[in-house]
Amino acid sequence: AAARVSDRFSVVGGISHKKIGAYEIGKNGTLKLNEGFTYVDDVVVFTGQEVLTTFIKGEADLSDNLRITLSWMRNATKSSQGGYQSGRIDEDTEEITNNTIVANLAWNPDSDLIDLEANVWYNHLANDETRGFVLDPDVLFPVDYKMATVGGSLENTSRFDVAFGALSLNYGVEMFHDDGTTKADSDYLDSAYGKTGGTDLSLGFSGSNPNGRRTMVSGFANVTLEHDDWLTVSGGLRYDYSRLWGSTTIYGDRTRVRVPCEPGDTSFECIVFGYKEVNVYSGANVSVDRTDGALLPNAMVAVQPFDWLQAFARFSQTYRAPSVMEALIAGGHPPPALPINNAPNPDLKPERGNTYEIGANISRDGVFSERDGFRLKAVAFYREIQDYISTGTVRRPEFDKEYTSYVNVDGTTRMSGVEIEASYDAGLYYLGGAFTWLHTDFGNTYTYEGATKPVEPSVIFVPPEFKVTLDGGVRLLDKRLTLGGRMNHVGGTSPNVGVLTSSYQTTDYTLFDLYGSLKFNDHAKLRFGVNNLTDVAYVPALGSTAYPAPGRTITAAFN
Repeated sequence: AAARVSDRFSVVGGISHKKIGAYEIGKNGTLKLNEGFTYVDDVVVFTGQEVLTTFIKGEADLSDNLRITLSWMRNATKSSQGGYQSGRIDEDTEEITNNTIVANLAWNPDSDLIDLEANVWYNHLANDETRGFVLDPDVLFPVDYKMATVGGSLENTSRFDVAFGALSLNYGVEMFHDDGTTKADSDYLDSAYGKTGGTDLSLGFSGSNPNGRRTMVSGFANVTLEHDDWLTVSGGLRYDYSRLWGSTTIYGDRTRVRVPCEPGDTSFECIVFGYKEVNVYSGANVSVDRTDGALLPNAMVAVQPFDWLQAFARFSQTYRAPSVMEALIAGGHPPPALPINNAPNPDLKPERGNTYEIGANISRDGVFSERDGFRLKAVAFYREIQDYISTGTVRRPEFDKEYTSYVNVDGTTRMSGVEIEASYDAGLYYLGGAFTWLHTDFGNTYTYEGATKPVEPSVIFVPPEFKVTLDGGVRLLDKRLTLGGRMNHVGGTSPNVGVLTSSYQTTDYTLFDLYGSLKFNDHAKLRFGVNNLTDVAYVPALGSTAYPAPGRTITAAFN
C-alpha cells in the first residue's frame, strides 16, 4: 500500500508471509546420502520455514533539490535444523529476526560542485535458538546470538568542464561498527552433563560465534575523465582502517581430581570410596586487540571505438581484515563434546589482493531486422591474494598445546576466470546464455612461529570450475503469452582431500526449467514455472550431501 500525503511527502509499506514445508529430493539419479539421518522417504527433514517480512518507507522532498528518505525493514524467520539419531528426532529450533533502519539525505542543488548523499543505518540480527541433544531428550536450553551494526557514509560528486572533456570527482568517507554477542547458560549445561571442574561448556556455541567488536573506517576519492564519448579514464585511492577487539577463554587438556561427595550422592564411587573423580580443565583468558590499515589504488580505462562496442581494462587493490569469528575463535564442538579444540591466533593478518580485469560490452540494435537487438558482456580476470586466510593449528603458550585456529596461507593464492553473457531478442522469440569459468591455485602451507606446516585438509571449498546457462523462449498471442525454457549445467566441486570430502564433494549436474506468463489485460497476469523439470537428484555446488536440493517444483502466481 502507498499514499501520497502531499506534493512533497509520500509513504509506502508492505507485508509478506510465507510458510512452506519440508521438500522432497529428486528421484532421477543416485546420491551417496546418509539416509535416515537428514532425510526420510525422500523428504529432507527440517527444510521448511515460516517467514514474515514487513517494511515501511517515507520520502520527503523538503525542497526541489533536497530529499530525505527513512525506511525500516523487518524479517522474522522460524526454522529448525537437526536429524534422526538413535531412532528419534534431534531438533534445534531457530527464530531469526533482522531489523534494518536506513536514513538517507540527497542534496543536489543547481551547482556542478554539489551532488551530496548521506546515509545512516542500523542493523540488528538476532537468532534465538533452542538446542536439543540426542543423548538426553529432556535437555533443551536457549542460545542467543546477536550482531548489532551501525554505520554511515557521506559522499559528494563535483563535476567540471576541462579542455580535454568532462571531469567528475567523487569523494567521501564511510564507517561501520559491529558488536557481536553470544549467550548460553553454562550452569545449565554443567548440571545436565555432569561437573566439569568449571569448564564453560557454552563455548561449544559461543566459541565460533564469539563476543567481539570491530570498527571499519574508510576514506576515498575517485576521479573520472570522459572525452568525446569514446574515452573514459578513471582512478582513485581508498584508505581502510580497522580495529578489532575482544576476549575469550581457552582450556587445556583434561586432568582427573578427587572431590568430596555431595550429601545424598548414591553413586557407586561415593558409597564405596566416599569420594568421586571428576574432570578438570584449566582455563585461561585470551584477549585480542589489533588495528590494521591499507591504502588501496584503483584505475580503469574504457574505449568505445564504435557506438555498439566498448572495451575496458581495470586494476584494483583490495583488503579484508579478519572477522570477529576468525580473530577470536575458541571452544570446540557443542556439548556433549568439550570446548578444548579451538583458540585465537593474535598474529592473524588481513588478506590483500590485486585484481586485473579486461572486458568488452556490445550493444547493437537492428542486426537482422529493425526490431531485434544483440547484447554481450565478457570479462576475464586475474587475482592475486596475499595472506589468504584458512585454518591450521597454533600452539598457545598458556598450556603448551596445539589448537585449531585461523592462519595465513604462505605465498600467493591465484584466481583466474572468464565470464560471458549474451542475448539476442527478435521480439517474437529470444535466445540467451552465460558461461563462467573459474580456476584457483591455493597455497598449501602456512608458517606459524617460524615453522612451516601443511594447510589442514578439507578447509578450503573451491567453487565450481565452470557453469553454463542457456535460455530461450517465444512470445505468442500478440506477445501476451510468453513460453520459455532454461538449462543450467554446473561442474562438480570438492574440498581439499580430507575427512570431509565424502560429505562435501558434489558431481556435475544439469537442470531444465520451464516458465511462462499470460497477460489477460493491463490488470491481470498469470505466471507459472517448473523448476528441475526432469526431477534430478543432486547436491548443489558447495552444498552438503546432508541437504540435497529439491526435486521437481511447480509454482504459479496470479496478479
